[in-house]
Amino acid sequence: MEVLQGIYIFILNPIGCALIKIPEKVKDVFIGICFAALFAIQVFRYSRVLIWEGGNIDHTEQSVMGCVLLLLILILSIKVPLRKMKVNRILSYLWLLCAAIMIAVSFIHPVGNGIRAMALSMIVAFPCFWFIWCNRGDLEKVFELASKGIAWFGCAYLMYCLLFIDYNDAQLNGRYIGSTLNPNNLGFICAAVLVASLYLIIYNKKYSIIYSVTGGLACMVTMMTVSRTTMLCDIVIIGVFIVFYIKTKIICNNDKKKDVIKLIVTITILCAFSFAVVIINSNSIDSTEVSSIKTMNSYMLTAANEQTQESVSDSGDKLALDRLSKKQTSDIDSMSSGRTIIWQEYLKSMNLIGHDGNKLLYIEGYGSRQWAHNTALEIGYRTGVVNGIIFFVIEIIAGLYALKFTFSRKCMKPYHLFSAMSIVGFCIYSVLEVVIFPFFAPPVFLFFIGIGPLFFKTDSRREQHQHAS
Repeated sequence: MEVLQGIYIFILNPIGCALIKIPEKVKDVFIGICFAALFAIQVFRYSRVLIWEGGNIDHTEQSVMGCVLLLLILILSIKVPLRKMKVNRILSYLWLLCAAIMIAVSFIHPVGNGIRAMALSMIVAFPCFWFIWCNRGDLEKVFELASKGIAWFGCAYLMYCLLFIDYNDAQLNGRYIGSTLNPNNLGFICAAVLVASLYLIIYNKKYSIIYSVTGGLACMVTMMTVSRTTMLCDIVIIGVFIVFYIKTKIICNNDKKKDVIKLIVTITILCAFSFAVVIINSNSIDSTEVSSIKTMNSYMLTAANEQTQESVSDSGDKLALDRLSKKQTSDIDSMSSGRTIIWQEYLKSMNLIGHDGNKLLYIEGYGSRQWAHNTALEIGYRTGVVNGIIFFVIEIIAGLYALKFTFSRKCMKPYHLFSAMSIVGFCIYSVLEVVIFPFFAPPVFLFFIGIGPLFFKTDSRREQHQHAS
């Protein structure tokens, strides 16, 4: 990472000097637009009715598009002079090693479309993003710009789906899919909008009600998708937000009464939107499906303890009622929708150099090939067991930092909340799904930008100077 910092400084300082006359407010507007565009290409990639047919864009092409937009953000973010910073050596070495192994193995056998492009972005693009903004010392600003782009575009997209796409044409066995092909994909989008909205509630005092409504809208659509992984993710993310809010806004703040009222209003709005789905769907689906939606109320109270998980296949052979009902069976294989069986088969197939990433593993009993439904296992299957372990260790380290940011007795800064929510959201999805590509899956993108504070040790004196200015 030290070598990369020298390269970044050599290339970026002259560019920063050339752009120094552009007002910061103008730069911020364009950065926010670029973040919205990055989120938009992920939404459109899932879509069956918007802009393009998602199947025509592969992961490599989408990575190129994402890197171009990220490059614009990097250029507009430069604030000279850039200086070398202290790095988290263990985490940075693991990160770069994981990406290097992906590239090396890709020359031995196919690892799947987009993996090499993602690895290159892990080595060059995202470390540069972290370096620039940690150098500036105002991570709250970049997370605000990213959150605004995601929240506003996401809100517009969800409103479009609800207002212009008929429910009967946008549901799969009682599960709402919007303009996507899969309710789980719509869940990814909702989770990202929720993270962005909750961060803006902490960061922006003026429009907290608006962002509460945006977050509530995301929760409502999540309920309509009946995506159990996203529901669990939302519960944990909201829990992190509540703990962080109480710690930073109530305990560490003098105006406690006002902040308590604000928190109560936010939680009320989120809950109201979440359960409003019962009223909305009652006019669109039959009584059986309505009753299945109503069972979500009890699910929201028990999901965190029962560790319910997403369905393995998207064939849609289960109705919404079946997904949330505990009448089927209580054994772990059924509760996990067969994930434990898939994980066992993938673990048995691990080797040092991995397998052809274009060929999924055939699972006995399913009569078909299946994804690993676990990101570390999928990476280990494609690029070797050692790399799978490395990625898993990265997740553990990031998760520990998220716990520190959330439960530490110190009054953390707002950007710590964004990092914590992004990390826990990704970790939940990573355990139960295959979420690898940062320019394809919103939870991965949030994770890739949110872990920046873990790599570079920011200068607290410089941060204070930036906030003062």
